[in-house]
Amino acid sequence: MGKKRRIAAFAGAALILFLAAAPPLPAQDTFSPQGSPWRKLQRGTANTLTGGLEFFYHLRERDGGSFVPPWVYGLGKSFYYTVRRTGAGLYEILTFPFPWPGDYLPVIEPEFVWDYPAKKK
Repeated sequence: MGKKRRIAAFAGAALILFLAAAPPLPAQDTFSPQGSPWRKLQRGTANTLTGGLEFFYHLRERDGGSFVPPWVYGLGKSFYYTVRRTGAGLYEILTFPFPWPGDYLPVIEPEFVWDYPAKKK
């Protein structure tokens, strides 16, 4: 029994060393290249499913000195951008086989909701 344990311990240690020494795999872009109908379909699906995240991104923006209370301005702007991104995603899903706008470019910028720059506090 002692010999089997030593062999198992040695095999476990060898496996750990082998995995620790393995080079990391390079990161791969999970989306198709820009300018293809598949990228347009992927972008449309992602924007339709994640359009609601726009609401939280724009919720705390300042109103810029408007007479409207800031919370009303933030809610309105958040709702507008959420509907806009989700609608653009649906449009891109429905029209992905056709190169509208030219060469399958994004309809709105940034291309995805997670491409917004980080906000300063």
